[in-house]
Amino acid sequence: MLQPSPLLPATVFRIAILLAIVIVFVPNLSIHAQSTDVHPNVLIPYNDHGQWGYCDTLGNIQIKPQYEAARFFYAKTINEEETHLSTVYTKHGSALLKSNGNLLLPKKAYRVKNLSTSAAPKGTVYLAQRKGKYGIYQLDEGWLVKPQFDSLYPRSYHNWTLFKSDKDATFSRFNLETLQLESTEIVEVKEHWGDLGTVNIVTTRDGQKHLLTKNGMVQMTTDELEQYEDLDGVFLEEVPYDTILEDDDTFRWRGTAVTP
Repeated sequence: MLQPSPLLPATVFRIAILLAIVIVFVPNLSIHAQSTDVHPNVLIPYNDHGQWGYCDTLGNIQIKPQYEAARFFYAKTINEEETHLSTVYTKHGSALLKSNGNLLLPKKAYRVKNLSTSAAPKGTVYLAQRKGKYGIYQLDEGWLVKPQFDSLYPRSYHNWTLFKSDKDATFSRFNLETLQLESTEIVEVKEHWGDLGTVNIVTTRDGQKHLLTKNGMVQMTTDELEQYEDLDGVFLEEVPYDTILEDDDTFRWRGTAVTP
């Protein structure tokens, strides 16, 4: 049994023994933990001097802190396979991070919304923004619509996803059934919500008002317009505006609310 040296007090001897144990065993534990695949459910957001990354339950850093904010990982089906994603925030906006540390979308692009379509595998088509411009990105094919638009109406009710450049007089439509960009005569988009649900009303180049439906645009009469404007709710001017998508698919709107 080890005995304290007559040159060292007993307390100092005990401290030396403890330090020796830490030096010998702790590095081995750390190496072992970092060499093991860590399940995304045990990756924890980790902050280091204001930068966020991920560590495991032992405190070992698994994804280097480099983001302005980070959330917990969750399971999502992409291409019929379960993938674990997390929302992280960079100076460019919201991004999707895979559990291997790679971003889902191209660098400096951030997602605005995941678009649901039967024309592509689930979870593969994204409304995204890059360098202040909006476009459509598909994981397998790349940019279906290159980032070129300054504003958008992204609700996609009844397959209406609309874009507009500042230099254009009318909106372009991304058709979720064909995954193609189409031209329209729409110059203004307004959304009205009330007890009877959400109503999407557009104005075309000729000044006519139309209701957006799954079967296309339906021209509205003056009486029909007055009926909708009598509903409780507000009109929300959608063009231009800025939007940020949260994990629960809720938007923070910046626009002009006008009471009818």
